[in-house]
Amino acid sequence: MNSLYFHRSPSGFSLLELLVVVAVIALLAGLTASGLQGRDGSKLRNAQEVLISQVQAARNTALAKNAACRLLVDAGTNQENGRRRLALAVKSQTDPTKWEVVGVPVKLPDGTALLVADGATPASTQDGKTSAAPQTLLKSALIGADSLVSTDWYFLEFDPSGTCEANAGAILVVGSVRHDGTGWIRKNPDMIRGVMVRRAGQASAFLNPDHIREAYDAL
Repeated sequence: MNSLYFHRSPSGFSLLELLVVVAVIALLAGLTASGLQGRDGSKLRNAQEVLISQVQAARNTALAKNAACRLLVDAGTNQENGRRRLALAVKSQTDPTKWEVVGVPVKLPDGTALLVADGATPASTQDGKTSAAPQTLLKSALIGADSLVSTDWYFLEFDPSGTCEANAGAILVVGSVRHDGTGWIRKNPDMIRGVMVRRAGQASAFLNPDHIREAYDAL
């Protein structure tokens, strides 16, 4: 009876064996990439939820204290806190030029950050827009924990009635990012999620990157 077999040359593997190895490597690489994208997507969803909850917290704080409240976003570019740390501050009762930190700051999940003027987001300074409100709160205007006072911040402001008149239509964009030692770099152009803050103070979520870009075009 004849038997079918593949001959292995003394110098290495047969062509079929090499093809099988290449196919296995490609499959493993695909599974790894899929798993990583799944984790990035989960972190992005969490980041969007954190952002929405902080918008709501700022609005509720303004209403509860009958005072202007700002949602602060760390304006730094460092890996630990830059574009990731969020805090709330209300207008000081003793000095109306100052803002006092209330509550405990929170952070966006590791691997995510607010995208501000990164040159790739619809919210790039190259087209005159930013993904946070254009206002910047300087160090000298903040009172509270030392670690917060030493930082500059982007901010959205809610008035005592809970409205966001000055920043109506502001769109905050979070992305899946990596840090290159100096700042955040997006991993994937479509790994972004957005939150629009409306005039009445409510937050609306954007799940589709194309919808985020369309919203910016409409600004």
